[in-house]
Amino acid sequence: LYYFSSFRTDAMSSIISVFLNSLSIVAALLAVVFVCFKWRYQYWKRKNVPYIEPRIPFGSLGNPFTDPTGDKLVEIYKIARERGWKYCGIYAFVTPILLIVDVDLIKHILTKDFQHFSDRGIYTNEEVD
Repeated sequence: LYYFSSFRTDAMSSIISVFLNSLSIVAALLAVVFVCFKWRYQYWKRKNVPYIEPRIPFGSLGNPFTDPTGDKLVEIYKIARERGWKYCGIYAFVTPILLIVDVDLIKHILTKDFQHFSDRGIYTNEEVD
């Protein structure tokens, strides 16, 4: 009888040990992911660019499943205009995006600095969409 009692205690302690080890690994992975998000969300701060504060994990644009991206961009644009910013930094998940607000700056970029900004995101055709 003592042998089976000892066996059950050893089995329970090994199950608890495996559970705690697994829990520790998951907690460590979550901590690493959190630190990576926080580091990526400091990009515009490190560049001294005014930015809209992002929220983990969706960034500045919010949850794409519940908040329409276009509506969120309009909201961010209005906030940037109210604050008097000519441009601001936003995040799509962890990707930093520069949002130009000032019309004269947009004209300058599209005419004089075009060769530096030829990749401007996703092309959309409003007639087809």
